[in-house]
Amino acid sequence: EAIFRVFLFAVPALAFLAASALHPPDDATDATRPRWSHPRTATVLLVSAGLLCAYLLAHFGKDKQYHFTDEEIAAVTWVAENARDGSLLVEGSRNYPSHFLNYERFTYVAIAREPAESRERVLRDPERHLARWLDNEAYADTYVIITRSQKVEVDLDGSLPQGSLERIERILRRSDRFRVAYSTRDAVVFELEEGARR
Repeated sequence: EAIFRVFLFAVPALAFLAASALHPPDDATDATRPRWSHPRTATVLLVSAGLLCAYLLAHFGKDKQYHFTDEEIAAVTWVAENARDGSLLVEGSRNYPSHFLNYERFTYVAIAREPAESRERVLRDPERHLARWLDNEAYADTYVIITRSQKVEVDLDGSLPQGSLERIERILRRSDRFRVAYSTRDAVVFELEEGARR
């Protein structure tokens, strides 16, 4: 974050210096003032076009990751309204609309932020290890939530191997230890089957 702050505070001065390099100084006399020429005009246009492209990429480049759909919001709302105080919510990653309703009532564990050894165990056998996480009497309710935006984030930033959350979701859907508590097109919430608990 510090690097971004330094950059943002420097941007006005950088813009001024860049404009000064392309524009003649105000104190130049008519005789010494350089005239706008075709190469200078073309340079200004090319630099401006390049900066515009860079801006669009920087501004919209992660929209797929940071856009949360109504279906994702509906799943999180369902959890927030139905899970009891003191529940555990295991997430694929932290990138989804989680902290807008009753967030202080739950404990959150993101698979993508677990220590490497713990992540590897979950990726090797998601059914067994997630069932063990959810079978915990210290929590009122326990859920696993996987959303579209979580999948996009981990695939883009490499915090988990490509397609990991998609694979975990498929395994949990087929498992007889888990059941789908709530599902939309872009999100699914799993909980343990009653018989899978100790």
